[in-house]
Amino acid sequence: MVGKNVYLCDSKKTNPFDDKSEFRRKVIRMTKVSNKKKCVVAFAIATAVSVGLFQVYDVVASEKNGNSSINPSMIAVGTMYDNDINCIWKEIYNVTQDKEKASILSRTIADVSFKEGVSPILVASIIEVESMYNEKAMSPEGRVGLMGLYPSMIDDKTLKLEEPKDNIIAGARIIKRHYKMFNFVADRETRTKCIIVGYCAGTGYANDYLNGKRKLPTSITAYVNHVMQAYNRMKGNAI
Repeated sequence: MVGKNVYLCDSKKTNPFDDKSEFRRKVIRMTKVSNKKKCVVAFAIATAVSVGLFQVYDVVASEKNGNSSINPSMIAVGTMYDNDINCIWKEIYNVTQDKEKASILSRTIADVSFKEGVSPILVASIIEVESMYNEKAMSPEGRVGLMGLYPSMIDDKTLKLEEPKDNIIAGARIIKRHYKMFNFVADRETRTKCIIVGYCAGTGYANDYLNGKRKLPTSITAYVNHVMQAYNRMKGNAI
């Protein structure tokens, strides 16, 4: 055994390690780790998320006949990234019956979500309820695009809401704000529902929901339930 390494590689290929060929992908970062240095692994994963490098491989290199063999078993972020894409792809395809759209949109959702530090499945669930994956959606109230955003909700005016990726970026950043606000909530389902309420109706409603100060309007309750149904359904698509 030569050692155990974590390679952070770009995500253009699902598996840059091919047993029948040389390692052809550029290794962006490599950090040697051991069981006693789990913090290094955590740092490597955090680095991967922060800079958008999501394929994390647990690589065991061993010397055999003068050559090193590589075992491409994915761990942590790499596994999570691929599983989320798979779950989202299945859901988008079931709704749209468009394989190309499902492929492009699922990867865009995953890429943006990981870069912003939010759940891709939650982003996809909100998109499903807001627009049914229709990038040209426009509500009578003026909500625009995949994530059903009002222009007034966006701080970054360089983002164009009619562009699918920009729309997802803007929506993911709103979700991220609420992630930070409700990160202290221990129960995952309650925390997720607070984020959804915040996205749909604003922080005030989300705080009141959490503290039990007032009952949510029927329309918001229905919205939260529909998003949670989509969320749980996509979680059920996991391999």
